[in-house]
Amino acid sequence: MATLDRFLNVMFEKQGTAVLLESDKPVTLQVGNARAPVTKEAVPTAKIVGLIKEIMPEGMRPQLEAGGDGRVAFGYITDGKRVDVEVDRAGPKITATLAPA
Repeated sequence: MATLDRFLNVMFEKQGTAVLLESDKPVTLQVGNARAPVTKEAVPTAKIVGLIKEIMPEGMRPQLEAGGDGRVAFGYITDGKRVDVEVDRAGPKITATLAPA
């Protein structure tokens, strides 16, 4: 089980619309227009890259590891539920949005 699966399980349990990971901010659950942190600690860029690499298709990993600006999107299935994953990178900052498909 990938580390992000526990956050995704909470998202599905709470009928959330997304799990958000942003450089140097806590992991956040979005339910409708409301956002609430689900971790106390801020997550550094390197940790977010590691979490995303756990769930992304192997062939896409070099694109994420390259560290350049850009966007990557892929699907992921956890516990039989599909999740759309979008990762945006701009310089040293990264933002990942994981939402029910």
